[in-house]
Amino acid sequence: MKDNRSPRNRLIALIHAQKNAAGLSDDEYKTILYGATGKDSCTDCAQKELFSIFNDLNSVLEKRGQRKFVFRRNPNGHKKTTIQDAVIYKARQTFGDGYYNRLQGYLKKMNKIDLASCDFKEIRQIMGWLSTEQKRGSRRTE
Repeated sequence: MKDNRSPRNRLIALIHAQKNAAGLSDDEYKTILYGATGKDSCTDCAQKELFSIFNDLNSVLEKRGQRKFVFRRNPNGHKKTTIQDAVIYKARQTFGDGYYNRLQGYLKKMNKIDLASCDFKEIRQIMGWLSTEQKRGSRRTE
């Protein structure tokens, strides 16, 4: 199920769920909230303050022997796909198990340490090389 709420609203919802899981009264909760931020309500807090409250409530849960809550910025729990991930995927498709060594060899020719050190133009160059190698490989198998 996709969660369309903003990360801020999801974090506030988690904070309230932590409060309920810890069995805190409203007064106890407001004491923690005020102690962490100097504010009376989560809606008045900045994102950094909300994380402070979240961590404080996780400490309360841990002290009570309960499981801590986890906040994932991406509600589906997946990391964001990057262009480097696309290069690695294409390299795996093209070279199979030996993709890492071939990719490192090409990066070395470009005087680059890794994909993260490449700019957009260099990534395009690598993708072009991979496409050429993929075409050569398919011609060899025909």
